[in-house]
Formats: sequence, structure tokens, C-alpha cells
Amino acid sequence: MVHKSEYLFFSGTIQIAGWFIYAGKLNNFENLSNDIKALGLQAIESIEFGVYSDALTLDKNDYFFIDKMGLSLHFLYKHQGKVVISATLQTIKENFALTTSNLHESILEKRRYLFGTSTKYQDVVCIPPGGVVSLQNGEIIAKKSLDDLIKPTSNQIEQIPSQIKSLIESIPKQKRSLALSGGT
Repeated sequence: MVHKSEYLFFSGTIQIAGWFIYAGKLNNFENLSNDIKALGLQAIESIEFGVYSDALTLDKNDYFFIDKMGLSLHFLYKHQGKVVISATLQTIKENFALTTSNLHESILEKRRYLFGTSTKYQDVVCIPPGGVVSLQNGEIIAKKSLDDLIKPTSNQIEQIPSQIKSLIESIPKQKRSLALSGGT
């Protein structure tokens, strides 16, 4: 992984690129690392927010996972027993002879868009939001559904302003910014 050092966290068996809020604190890597060692993959469910990807080893098994919202897009390709993960499809295309899926190509021509984890290539998928991939066999062993992410109740809707304020307060003032756009 190549990232600015302030967004790369590494200890013996865990490597995270990006930013995240865990236990109410920005980039709380030490607590997350300790909880992963104690609770296993269950600990990543408690990451509150962020844009990140992670590679980790747990009980001699290697895993890769991305943020719950899927903002850190990655592709998965399984080829001859190898598991390849890349943040860009182009990198996979440059290194492997991919075969176009006739079905997905047909859908793409008609709809101009593929839904879900599909790509126009055989054996290449987008890792879904919150996806956890076993690097031993390339199986997606966990993922988030839209229902997992959005289950608003009237009580939760009332809490949104305080939750946003809490997330913002987790980020130091000198790192905060508000992106504005004047259009195209």
C-alpha cells in the first residue's frame, strides 16, 4: 500500500490504509488492534465510520476488508489459485488476460450500468461494502447489505444531528474542511 504516512497504520499482523473512527476517536489504531486480537473479525463491526481498507492476519489466516459504506472501492480477482485485490480495475487488466462476460457486457450495453458487485469481466467483482475477503481462497465471508446500513427508526432519525456532531468532534479542527462546489 502506498499512502501518506499519517493514513497508514501498521503493527505486526494488521495494516490499515485510510482514516477511521473507533471507540469515538479518530484513527484509534491501538484500541482497534487490541480488540481485533481479542475479538477477531467481530471487532471491525465496531468501527464507527471512515474510508479505509485493511489487510490482517488472524489465527494464521489472512483477510482483507473495506469500510462499511464501500467508499474505499476495491476489486477482487481469483485466478489459478491466486487472490488479487486492487483499488483499480486497470491494474488487474494490465497484469492478467481478462475475459469479458457476454452476459454482463450485454447488460452494460443496454443499461449502461452494472449493479451490485458485477464487472464486465469474468471472475472479477467489486468487493461489497463492509466486505471481508479470505485471502486463502478469495471468498467474501462477510458484507453489509443496505438494510444493515440503513434501518432508521424515529428515535434514530432524531439522533442524527448529535451523531454528526460527535463524528465531526472526533476530527481535530485543523484537519476539518468543507468541500464546496460551484457546479461543473
